Order: sequence, then C-alpha cells, then structure tokens
Amino acid sequence: FKNINNHKLESGPANILVLGSETSTVDAIRASLEIHGHSVTTATSISSFEEVSCNEKISVVFVSADYDETSTETIFESISLLSPTTVAIGYSSNPSTNQVIQFIRNGGSDLINIPKDLNRVAERTHALLQKQQEDKEIQDRANYAVRLCGKMNEARHLAEETNDALNNELANVNCETQQKMQ
Repeated sequence: FKNINNHKLESGPANILVLGSETSTVDAIRASLEIHGHSVTTATSISSFEEVSCNEKISVVFVSADYDETSTETIFESISLLSPTTVAIGYSSNPSTNQVIQFIRNGGSDLINIPKDLNRVAERTHALLQKQQEDKEIQDRANYAVRLCGKMNEARHLAEETNDALNNELANVNCETQQKMQ
C-alpha cells in the first residue's frame, strides 16, 4: 500500500463512526484513528448511530460485535440503506466464532480483537478504505463501459437504419431506371 507508514489515504482522511456502549473501548478506537488524521464521531446507542448516520457522510462504521443479533441486523440494515458502500468493521474484546460468523453474514468487512489489535486499527481501516476506493473505480469503469456499449449500439442501430434507407432508395432508383430503359 502507498503511505503504509502513516496509514493515510491519498484522498485524505475518512469520516468514521464508532458505535459501542463501552466508553473506554470506543475512546481507544477513536484516539487511534484520530492520530492518523481521520475525523471520528462516536455513538453509544443505535438511535444516536442512526441520527449521526443520517446527518453525516460516513465512510467507515466501527460496530461492537457484542450487540445481540437483532441489534446487529438493525445496524447493518441502517448502514445498507444510508450508504451501501460504507465499510463496516466489527470489534470485540474476545469474539466468539459465532460472533465472527454473525458479523460477516450481516455484511461486516473485518473484525478486530480489542485491545489485542488496537495498534492495527488504522492500518486495517486504511486497507479496507483502499479496497473500497478500488472497488468504486472498478465499478465506475464498468459503468463507463456499459454506457459506451449503449452508445455504440445506438450508433450501430442508426447506421443500420441509414443503410436500409439508402438500400431502399438505391433499389427504387434502379427500378425507375429500368422502367425508363424499356
């Protein structure tokens, strides 16, 4: 990755939302990300998460994997409705296999073990944002190719219509010429 040492994206810092009820963990993640230049907002409840998500453009959401399944599904539903390209990263102090599976099934991109992986939060965030940016560029190129194919099909269709019209005109002129020669 470019700029791996300072973990900053070429496009600048990201807007990140950290959601969790354990203040010390939320503050540790926030501090780790702010040191690397990201703008971080915290939320301690699902309702405050939804309020912030509606009012700010968020690139990454850190979500506690310790929420129950219903809450986790609600969070991911909100993320997908507000911005389907938002990266969701989970965190937990001791994630069980079921938590990891549930988080990934709901659409999570990564699950970080806190405090063990706290020093890698910015690095992993950078990697996911870089992937998100690359995916967007690929999607943009694919959309451009589709638009280009559409324009080429329109031009081909117009050329076919013009060709047909010229062939009909040529056939009419040929018939008229043959009738005059008789």
